[in-house]
Amino acid sequence: MKAQKLLVVFYSRTGMTRLVSSMLADELDCAVEELCDVRSRVGMWGYLTSALDGALERGTRLTPVREDPADYDLVVVATPVWSRSVSAAIRTYLDERRGRFRKVAFALTQGTVGRARVFKQMEELSGSAPLTTLAVTESDFLRGHYRRKVSRFAARIRAELRGEELSPELAAELVQL
Repeated sequence: MKAQKLLVVFYSRTGMTRLVSSMLADELDCAVEELCDVRSRVGMWGYLTSALDGALERGTRLTPVREDPADYDLVVVATPVWSRSVSAAIRTYLDERRGRFRKVAFALTQGTVGRARVFKQMEELSGSAPLTTLAVTESDFLRGHYRRKVSRFAARIRAELRGEELSPELAAELVQL
């Protein structure tokens, strides 16, 4: 069987989504691309404009992206949640590449709320239903649970791509992701 070509694409303002994406790329042994917003998102002003962009569902301008999602069998897209919405950078990335994804999986980092809405937005923006999803909360980071969640998410992706049935134990754990 031919090895699948995988890519993790992410945007991170504070570093939480970068950490999850880096771990995921290591677990999947795949390429990774960080999106860069041309707008400064640093400090309190960056936080406020990010929250407003999320609330108003606005995109942004990105620096040039290297990888074409059409060249990959699966693209994992990871975003922070801004005001119960997808980040401006991921909104722009998905919208500009709608229909170019063979398969997608979605991951997000969040404080406490927004997961269902953000996954729905990502699906609509990309034009693709996700193979699987992962939500990592601030509490997961504080308690150290994020490592196991990322590992189980990667296991689910590998199994799905191979067309394998999940073990009952893994399937039960994945319900919690």
